[in-house]
Amino acid sequence: LAGAARSVRTVRATDLHRPVRVRAEATPLGVVPGDGDRGSLVGVLPPLGRLDAAALRALADAAARHGATDLRVTPGRGVLVAGLGSAASASSLLAELAGLGFVVAPEDPAAGLVAGAGRPGCPASHADTQGDARRLAAALLAGPTTSP
Repeated sequence: LAGAARSVRTVRATDLHRPVRVRAEATPLGVVPGDGDRGSLVGVLPPLGRLDAAALRALADAAARHGATDLRVTPGRGVLVAGLGSAASASSLLAELAGLGFVVAPEDPAAGLVAGAGRPGCPASHADTQGDARRLAAALLAGPTTSP
């Protein structure tokens, strides 16, 4: 504990409003095969980088149904579901989480999108950033359009 005091950093209110750089590659997405006694992992990102209580509950319930033993939040705002006994369990969980709106593949355009609360969740916001980000992800997924 003697060195702990040196590692403590004071957080100022202004620090909370700095942009956060998020790298999707910080969280492996999809099924990550285990080695030896460790079972497979499943890596996912919550939609738009926001994991609310309802999404966390749905994630935890799905993970438990598939036999997972652990949930780990990653620095890249992702979640690793650990302790899945088989690749089949991991694949089944991955499909269920995709159906719940989680990002499950690195090629998904939403893997790199993070949006703040926006209107009406943030009193300083002038835009529906969540809705804008969802529309952007859908447009990126649809691919380029041709102009007349």
